[in-house]
Amino acid sequence: MKFKAIYFLALIMALASCDDDNVNLSSITDSASNGAVIELVSTTNNTISQEDAQGSLEARLEYRDDENGTLLEEMRVYVTYYDLSEMSGDSTEALVEQEILFETIAASNFTNGENSFPVYDLTITADQFLNNTNNTSTSIAAGDIFTTRFELLLTDGRVFTSTNTAVNGGLNIDFTINTEVN
Repeated sequence: MKFKAIYFLALIMALASCDDDNVNLSSITDSASNGAVIELVSTTNNTISQEDAQGSLEARLEYRDDENGTLLEEMRVYVTYYDLSEMSGDSTEALVEQEILFETIAASNFTNGENSFPVYDLTITADQFLNNTNNTSTSIAAGDIFTTRFELLLTDGRVFTSTNTAVNGGLNIDFTINTEVN
């Protein structure tokens, strides 16, 4: 009988603590805001050749928000060059590890994709990577990386990028894409 009383008391305490957890979870959920994400749907090319400085980043990007894609004002595309090779060329004039704004893409440049979300086909050529980071074909080497980062500006002024977005639901969220020199 004493055992049943202890068991019953423990059960009541457990249920009471679960109820408190639901209140805390509920208040967190109520105060959380929905944002926006960019998903990498596909890439058809994503390398630059060291030998002839040819290649490109060609990617299909899908924009998603909780209003079926209507909150996007613009997407900003940034590029950074990382000189990571031991046998680096003359990159003394290059913008190494300095992020630059490559382009701003208005929401009107997105089209309706297969999943009824806005999509954009991004292409950055090897020449564009080189010119925008003050590089030449002789200043890059195999192992170097050009990083492309996306920033989403919404119509209500909020900005989402790799530093302030958490996600669940199995999306392949890609606010950054690395293009390697090989």
